[in-house]
Amino acid sequence: MIILYYSKHGFTEKCAQLLAEHLGEDVRIQDVRKTPQWSANPGEMVILGFPVYMGSLPGPVKEFLQHQEKKLLVNPLGIFISALSSRRTAQSYFTTLVPPLLQDHAQFKGFFGGALEWKNLNPFERVILKTVKGMQGDVSNLNLEEIQKAAEELQKLVPGGRPEVI
Repeated sequence: MIILYYSKHGFTEKCAQLLAEHLGEDVRIQDVRKTPQWSANPGEMVILGFPVYMGSLPGPVKEFLQHQEKKLLVNPLGIFISALSSRRTAQSYFTTLVPPLLQDHAQFKGFFGGALEWKNLNPFERVILKTVKGMQGDVSNLNLEEIQKAAEELQKLVPGGRPEVI
């Protein structure tokens, strides 16, 4: 398996790492911002993780999805998002933000929560969050149980968490 993720402030990266730990040794993790070129073996499960900020995808995620959609449709696909939203709202992000072909192709869709560390935000982000959301400090709704359940579900899709050649 390969986990591709984008993380601006580190939370989605943390989720990707936790998921990989639960899945086992044969999982590769790649930050698409640092290394946008990626490859997967035929039949290998590709897991894509990204954050949602204020109901929108970050620009680099939109760009990645536009340029990589066809490539993402070749292998089995799982998607997880991170957001400081309710589960219901987070589920709606799949239908409103993920391209329809990827929605249909994804065998797994997960939501692991979200977090903000005030020190990692730039001044503009702090003003927006304070004004719009009334937030002024660190917040987290990381759901470790969901990450564990996701790993179990993904292992069922690809036995042993290992690539399966078709």
